[in-house]
Amino acid sequence: MAGYRTEIQGLLFHRPNLDRVSIEGYNEEGTTTTPFSMMLCNRTSRFHVAAAAVRGGSRNPQIEVKRQQLTTSLDHAVKKAHVIDLYLSC
Repeated sequence: MAGYRTEIQGLLFHRPNLDRVSIEGYNEEGTTTTPFSMMLCNRTSRFHVAAAAVRGGSRNPQIEVKRQQLTTSLDHAVKKAHVIDLYLSC
């Protein structure tokens, strides 16, 4: 399903420095979920934003050294949050 994400990508097509931009948007799941679940599904949770910042900051040598460790830790936090959210929503 097309939405704002597709429209924004169309507006930015062929612009310089697009590697510095990430576009996230709403993904329809078709179920009743909590706001935090929707943030996890749409990859806009604090964990996803932090992981994007780490990936974007990997040009910095100090961040590049710890990039793998940080992204692995954040990915683990997302998986743990999914499990906790599923448990609490039942």
